[in-house]
Amino acid sequence: MTSVHGRDIEHALDVYRHSTHPGSMSAHDIVNSDQFDAWNGPEGHAWARQRSDADGLEDVVVSSAAIEPGSRVLAVGCGAGELTRLAASLTPGGAAVGIDLSEPLLAEARRRSQGLANIDFVHGDAQVAAFDDPFDRVVSHFGVMFFGEPAAAFSNLRHATRSGGSLTAVVPGPMEECRWYTDPLAAVLGRPPTEESEPSAMFTLADPAGAAALLESSGWSSGTVTRVEAALRFGATLEAAVDFFAASGPMRAVLQRPTGPGESEVRRRLGERLARWEQADGVRLPGLHWLVRAVHEPTRAAGG
Repeated sequence: MTSVHGRDIEHALDVYRHSTHPGSMSAHDIVNSDQFDAWNGPEGHAWARQRSDADGLEDVVVSSAAIEPGSRVLAVGCGAGELTRLAASLTPGGAAVGIDLSEPLLAEARRRSQGLANIDFVHGDAQVAAFDDPFDRVVSHFGVMFFGEPAAAFSNLRHATRSGGSLTAVVPGPMEECRWYTDPLAAVLGRPPTEESEPSAMFTLADPAGAAALLESSGWSSGTVTRVEAALRFGATLEAAVDFFAASGPMRAVLQRPTGPGESEVRRRLGERLARWEQADGVRLPGLHWLVRAVHEPTRAAGG
């Protein structure tokens, strides 16, 4: 979708939601409309431009998922396709399918995946999407926290998985334990962000007990939640990291506040803070994450 600004964004999204495009969703296929608007507007375009680096958590996911040759793999909230491409490389004779709400990110995913025969990308809402053939593995890297109705979404993903198949996803831990989220915002706000002052859907699965209960209520079995600490890379250079965070949704929200700092001041504060995290291979900020795993056992009937 062409990048637009101001009032044109709302008009373009409304037209897009109510039109039909080959390989895209129709209006009734979209239930997470707020996320659709965000990821097909400035947020999606910013991530498509800036978020080009795999951060290592993809390796954690595919290793735990035990993807085998010939497997069918679904990557939920696939973004620019890093995890989908890694899954495709592990399943010769099989297929890796990425699904995402964001056309800007999917366009980037397709561009980066040219020449790969066993990979495909679908524009859709994983909470309600229906697939013709079941998957052996469902995987996700920061892509399952944004559902409007999480239990319905995870139940739908179970329906998309064959009996004996599995779900493996990595999600952020508590906000205060994710320095990659709190440090840039604290530099600009002058104080640490909190769930009360700066709520974010990014952390809807931050409570491990809640995540485990969600898996149980949506019909998954043998659910486990494992701690994963990792420093995520946000750019090969300090300038690239500043560009990424300055364009992020939370930072744009700060810029829109009447009493907030201007863009040049935001970039200055970000540069000073992120310089603390600059390493030889780029800017890396630490965080706590959860590796969520579960199995679709054929005997389970809960959630349909």
